[in-house]
Amino acid sequence: MDSKIDISGGNNIIAPNATHVTQNIYYSSPVSTDARHTSDEATVINLMRYMNVLLMDIYFEHGPARIDKKVIAIHDSWNRIMSSSSFVIYDNELREKVSGFFTAWHAMVTLGAVHYFCSNNGVDFVFGDGGGAEFDMFKNREEERCFGELMERWHPLFLLFTSMMDCIKQRYVIDFSDVVIK
Repeated sequence: MDSKIDISGGNNIIAPNATHVTQNIYYSSPVSTDARHTSDEATVINLMRYMNVLLMDIYFEHGPARIDKKVIAIHDSWNRIMSSSSFVIYDNELREKVSGFFTAWHAMVTLGAVHYFCSNNGVDFVFGDGGGAEFDMFKNREEERCFGELMERWHPLFLLFTSMMDCIKQRYVIDFSDVVIK
């Protein structure tokens, strides 16, 4: 994929004392606006502690043929947080962006899971036994069909990711230097 995510830095976290853009935000909860914003900020901080924008940029550039194992760890962390009964985002637009991105991402991870194998370098997962997708050689039609479906979903997922990140940046000040994912 040619386009890069226009967010500088490799890692990001929402600054603890972030300011909030309040215009054009609708909340549909009986909780006060300040309390909802504080709650949303804590939720976003929690999610972004597990996000690495540089890794995601590489993910969109090299996938779905090759995926860094750390991206799957990010997905699993997000899945754990978003599956929690205490997960809530009050801001409707932010909730739609986060949920839309994660739902599409989770569907892709689930779809391709049986077709990914550990690469020789031990850092990546490659699609197809032996990395067939990288060389446009598939073992069977099912593997080729699945890869084609992943390819169709790839750019829309990228657009959902950038839309979510833009929404977060509009509402919170992001510091990209504080967190390192190991």
